[in-house]
Amino acid sequence: MDLTTCCENSILELRKKEIGFVTQFLKILPRITALQSVASPLMIRGEYEKSARKAAAQLLDFLNIREKLFHLFPLIFSGGEQQRINIARGIITPKDLLLLDEPTSSLDEDSSNRVLDLLPRLKKRGIAMIGIFHDKRKTERIADKVYTINREI
Repeated sequence: MDLTTCCENSILELRKKEIGFVTQFLKILPRITALQSVASPLMIRGEYEKSARKAAAQLLDFLNIREKLFHLFPLIFSGGEQQRINIARGIITPKDLLLLDEPTSSLDEDSSNRVLDLLPRLKKRGIAMIGIFHDKRKTERIADKVYTINREI
């Protein structure tokens, strides 16, 4: 499929089924708990609520989100906690392509390392990734190919 020429509905369907993404910013409904936010992509794909919530809880735990935060609204979380919710939400459902826009930019070193340990596991499952990273060490740690963009002003 040519993404440059397909209609908006086709793009939306691809995003639901084939393209995952993690942006720098958490964009969710304000009254959705952290656990609901992360479990919802699985439920949209037909997973039972109980198993979706269990998978979401495991992923949140791996990303160092304390269990007492699972039932709170992420909009009250710190920037790093919000970003970990964002990452969990973006990777919980297996997709063919994962787009990453500075996924570790607001994370502390431990959280960043957890994410950088997780991404190669996703690659081994056959998930292709395109990422934007400004940290050369992080890029080299996970990238198969690196394209550098230098822009002179």
